[in-house]
Amino acid sequence: MEVMDVYNHVTPGLKLGGPTNLAPLIDEAVHIYHILVITTTGQLACQAETVASIVTASNFPLSIIVVGVGDGPWDAMNDFDDLLPERIFDNFQFVNFHKVKQGARNPQASVALAALMEIPDQYMYIKDLKLVEKLT
Repeated sequence: MEVMDVYNHVTPGLKLGGPTNLAPLIDEAVHIYHILVITTTGQLACQAETVASIVTASNFPLSIIVVGVGDGPWDAMNDFDDLLPERIFDNFQFVNFHKVKQGARNPQASVALAALMEIPDQYMYIKDLKLVEKLT
């Protein structure tokens, strides 16, 4: 099965909880992942903690992709994506799942492109900043 087939099969039976706190997940991910993909419904708790975790994570070779699958609100996610100048590099990409796929000729490819579009630039920053060496 393709990812979207599995998603469409599993998600109708899920009850998503909220509000969401991304900080603990990001804090742990800096030690074990290079690309962290988070799916969320949108209600965000502990915004200050999440900002601090995103900023701290920019000291590590970690790209954070958040895919919003609910109805938001997405203001905080957009701010994390665009308005955190204290980061070492832009390590956060937000994708509004429904908005990106709406009207797209190939919705699955559009979502994948939106989610991964900043990875090449993030990789260059990580490499230039020698952040990969922090893993060893």
